[in-house]
Formats: sequence, structure tokens, C-alpha cells
Amino acid sequence: NAINVDYIKRFNECWIPDHPELRLSGSLSGNKIISAAKYIGLLSRFSKHKKAGDEKFDVLLLLSGVEPQRTILEEKLINYFQNTNHSVALVRGTKEQMTTLPSHITPFGLLCSEELKELIGQSNTVICRSGYSSIMDLVMLQKKMFLVPTPGQPEQEYLAEYLHQKYGIPYMEQQAIAKQVFALDSSKAIELPFGIKNENLLEGAIAKLPK
Repeated sequence: NAINVDYIKRFNECWIPDHPELRLSGSLSGNKIISAAKYIGLLSRFSKHKKAGDEKFDVLLLLSGVEPQRTILEEKLINYFQNTNHSVALVRGTKEQMTTLPSHITPFGLLCSEELKELIGQSNTVICRSGYSSIMDLVMLQKKMFLVPTPGQPEQEYLAEYLHQKYGIPYMEQQAIAKQVFALDSSKAIELPFGIKNENLLEGAIAKLPK
């Protein structure tokens, strides 16, 4: 914190991608020493929340992150869901070829933002890492989520526990996937208050910059 503050205090403002009413980032952005801190709202590649459409999948497995953890999670999730009756969409986040999967698991490689947004809208629940960008995307789309933090990434481990305590978002440690049951009925979305849906704090912050 001391090192961060030393760098940040050289600037007029420190923009935080969060909303003061939601506080999705918790103590990750809660350093009161930074007097120039300014919340600029949630940042997402997706525009506003998507209206509910026809759901094709019970669950979307959204993989991301560096190897070997991406592959480890993929294998664990496939092994788990191949023995269920859930209709599953699997976004692998890689161009590598996939071995044969059961008919109820539909794989996807790399998707553009619009394709991913549509697939998220067609899924009841999204299981993904507790990375902050993923969380902001799912909050913007008002989608139910179930989080699996990446082992060894304390910020993801913190966010999973923090959002569970604050908003009731369920999460499971990666090593527990083969031992515990995914209680998909417990998955939740973080509701956006109406005022926040229509705010654009980033646009306001940009407008106040010196010309």
C-alpha cells in the first residue's frame, strides 16, 4: 500500500473501476490514504444488462487465465459435468482442439464479445474464475454466477470470499470440485440498482478533465 500510494499521489486523480454503492472490489480499492481516489463505475466490454432470452444451457463454464490452471480447471469441470444431466456450454478460451465430449456438453473455442454476450444470455448460470473483469461483466449482464478462484492468486481468493459474504455469491475451491456438489440453485446475480444502471461515472470523469 505504501508503494502504491507513493506512485498514485503524483497524479491529480486515481480512477477506481467500481461503484461506491456496490463496492465489488472491497478492500482491494479501499485505501483511504489515497485522497484523490474517484470511483468511475463498472467497466465492462458489455453494454448494460441483457434482457432475458430463451435459455439453451443450464450452465456455462467460462474458462480463462494462464496455464496450467486453465487446463486443470477444464479437466475437473468436464469430469464433473459429464456425469450430470445438465446441458452445458463450455467456453475454452483457446484454439487447441478438444477431445470428444458427451452430447450434453457443447464446446466453444475463442468467441468475440457479441458471441460471448449472446451465449451468457442463453445460460442460466455461469461458472467462472473470480477475476475482477469477469465479475464486472456478469454484474453488467445481471447473470447468476458461481465462482472458482484461481489457486495461488490471493486477489481472486479474496474476491470470492468477499462477494460470498456481502452478496451471497457461492464459490468453490478448485481442489474441492471432485469432492463437493455444485449447488447451482444457490447461484446468484448481483442486482444493479436502477440509478446505477443509467449512470455513466466514467463519462462524467472524462468530461471534467482539463481541455
